[in-house]
Amino acid sequence: MKLGPLQPATLTHRNHFEFGYNGVPFSERNSADDEWFVRYGACERMPHSFYEECLKTARLIRESTTLPIDVLFSGGVDSEVALRAFLDAGIEVRVLSLRFARGLNAHDIEWVERVCSGLGVKARYVDLDLERFWETDAYDYAARTQCVSPQLVSTMWLADQTDGYCVLGSGENFIVKRLEESYIPGESPYLRSIWDLFEKEKIASWYRHFLLQNRDAAPGFFQFTPEIMLSWFLDEMGCDLWNDRIEGNRNSVSSKLPF
Repeated sequence: MKLGPLQPATLTHRNHFEFGYNGVPFSERNSADDEWFVRYGACERMPHSFYEECLKTARLIRESTTLPIDVLFSGGVDSEVALRAFLDAGIEVRVLSLRFARGLNAHDIEWVERVCSGLGVKARYVDLDLERFWETDAYDYAARTQCVSPQLVSTMWLADQTDGYCVLGSGENFIVKRLEESYIPGESPYLRSIWDLFEKEKIASWYRHFLLQNRDAAPGFFQFTPEIMLSWFLDEMGCDLWNDRIEGNRNSVSSKLPF
């Protein structure tokens, strides 16, 4: 099935986030020469704090669907923040986690249990034999969605195990500092320079999975509205980062966990 400029499922608020190739929203890559592009909608108001925007996003998602909300919880910090946003907003959700055969993600499951126990919620585990998955369905998922990441295709499979409204703790702003090629961490001066916002092309495959099913979902909780995106840039830590006040940091990922 080919995607194109037709009205797709709703994956962000008013589908403000668009991606595709050669200027055509929600299209697929057909050749190596196709040019990847992304576009974001304008804010409709001044954002509140990042925490408040997370709560507003959770409420907006709740208002946008009559289906049960399934937060796909990996045990990582991003999906934990998304889960906490719904709970802090007083919204009931179901927690869905992937459990690999032979304990291949036992460490992740440990964190799922620890977080859910502290929050007073119960995770529902869906079991997957990962090795068998690679031999059977994984390639079909990857081919349909033009996915290059093994991690992402297993999450697509998990989403297909429920008929609820799926929320993925993804879509956070990823910014990278422009540095001279001669820059040596810890030795070169950490000078003021431009930071670029990158939208990783591979993440579009999560969106594409739901588009192909014409299924409403939130594949990127942290880019569901322009306001939640901007609130991150206006957050104190965000401002310190892109104003070069956190010595030595070269991208936003390196700042996520320490702060």
